[in-house]
Amino acid sequence: MTPDLFKSSKYTHYGQPCISMMKDCFGGLLFWYNAINMPTKEKQDDDETAVLEAIAAMPEPDRAMGERLHAIITASAPALMPRTWYGMPAYTDGNKIVCFFRSRKKFGERYMTVGFNDVAKLDEGNLWPISFALTELTAAEEAKIAALVKKAVG
Repeated sequence: MTPDLFKSSKYTHYGQPCISMMKDCFGGLLFWYNAINMPTKEKQDDDETAVLEAIAAMPEPDRAMGERLHAIITASAPALMPRTWYGMPAYTDGNKIVCFFRSRKKFGERYMTVGFNDVAKLDEGNLWPISFALTELTAAEEAKIAALVKKAVG
């Protein structure tokens, strides 16, 4: 090896070929990390299709409420990306699930559930609700849910 293969840095003892190889390796790892963790347009479309299919599979009246909830959530927080979570519609910030809803059929409940996870910014003092029972979706509930979703991502 010739002296011009070495750089004056804390990695000089590795030599330039080794440094170049490490940079290439790190670049490849970074590429795959981003490919896995940053949803592509196609993956986002697939995820939204899966959400719409999960909603379509719900029995009435949950299906109609689910379609409306999907519209409210996507309009209130366009940055959230739909995907399924345990087979139910959910909305992610690209990293973690922010909010979700599930059919009453999922656990044999008498109500649908609209819920928020720990990344939702709904904190109010030392105690705040993160899950809501929904038996009917009127304009009043739509407004409350829209406000909660906006606050959750705010």
